[in-house]
Amino acid sequence: MLYSLKKPARPRQGSTRVEINLDAMASNYQKIQAQVSPARVMAVVKDNAYGHGLQPVAVRLYREGCRDFAVGTLIEALLAAQSGIPADSVLILRSLTETELPVAVSHGFVLTAASPDYLLALNAVASRCSAAIDVHLKADTGLGRLGFLPDQAAEMVRAVEKAGAVRIRGVYSHFAMTAKRHPHNDAQFDRFLQVCGMLDSAVPGITRHIAATAATVGMPESRLDMVRLGGLLFGLTGVGELPWGLQQTLVFKAPLVQVKTVPPGWNIGYGLRFEAPDWMKVGVIAAGAGDSYPYALRFKADVLVRGRRCRVVGMALDQSIIDLTTVPAVQEGEDAVLIGECMGAKVGAEELAQAAGTSFGELLSRIPPRIPRLYLENDLVTSIESPVEVAELVTHQEVTP
Repeated sequence: MLYSLKKPARPRQGSTRVEINLDAMASNYQKIQAQVSPARVMAVVKDNAYGHGLQPVAVRLYREGCRDFAVGTLIEALLAAQSGIPADSVLILRSLTETELPVAVSHGFVLTAASPDYLLALNAVASRCSAAIDVHLKADTGLGRLGFLPDQAAEMVRAVEKAGAVRIRGVYSHFAMTAKRHPHNDAQFDRFLQVCGMLDSAVPGITRHIAATAATVGMPESRLDMVRLGGLLFGLTGVGELPWGLQQTLVFKAPLVQVKTVPPGWNIGYGLRFEAPDWMKVGVIAAGAGDSYPYALRFKADVLVRGRRCRVVGMALDQSIIDLTTVPAVQEGEDAVLIGECMGAKVGAEELAQAAGTSFGELLSRIPPRIPRLYLENDLVTSIESPVEVAELVTHQEVTP
């Protein structure tokens, strides 16, 4: 549940929370749009906007001038519409089932057609419903996921010519290599341009988009008419340093609920995998594997306390244990930063994802609803996303006049 505060407030130390700086995200959007122009930015807000919150993110981006959004599912499209995003600005990236189609058509969302047969089926639905359906065609140029193959392009052109009840608004594809430039991506791009050339005879000036975050940064020639961006809007690339002065927008914090010193040889954590090498100051923080901080990060990840890196030496579902040797004066109740910046130090989501053997998208999108998300504008909390309204009792405090 997302609700707005009656008046802006300050984040309160002492609760596990995610803070999302909407101003930084808005600045990222404006900088990116300036860099990729005349191409448009399509904001990818699927998977709860990569854990940042679909509705508040979409609303702020719409205020900033973004008019193209992509979601993964019908439910996500409905959430976007609930927040005031026009349905004809929302592209659903997945093919929908017969059960879902009537709902999507009645709302007017933009749909994906991944095969000639599916496009003709959409045309039949549009004819029965006497409703125009906006469609983007999806080509599989070498990812092997959703889409028609390049050698089906002629068949797709014939289907487009028969599908008079649908409006073809775009054609898109997706690269297989998302971390760096690769010859396979170059081959995919060539195939995509060939497909676009064939479709142009049936739909002159069709909007073309293939570049996501990595290609937008590393293959500028692939930007074409539109780029689809998720991570880059939030200051995440997975391909190295952030370009163009972009900022990371999310900080994941958890309080230290206990600080203590254990003797030499004392076991820390499940499985008897770590013993204190000497008298050792440790802290227990209120976040663990159940909060999308995977067990795989044990012994590999650091959290930030007072700007110092502290190694994770023990983990459970709801708590983690960290080595506080480098911050001897720390007290219970202080915040530890699992993702984000603290006093000039930084632990990035990309760093944690690499250590855990996954992607930053998976890591962030799995942060559970039990952790409140606080949305900051002008450095103050303006709204909260939480399953319960009482979260506001511990997450923030009113500003003293």
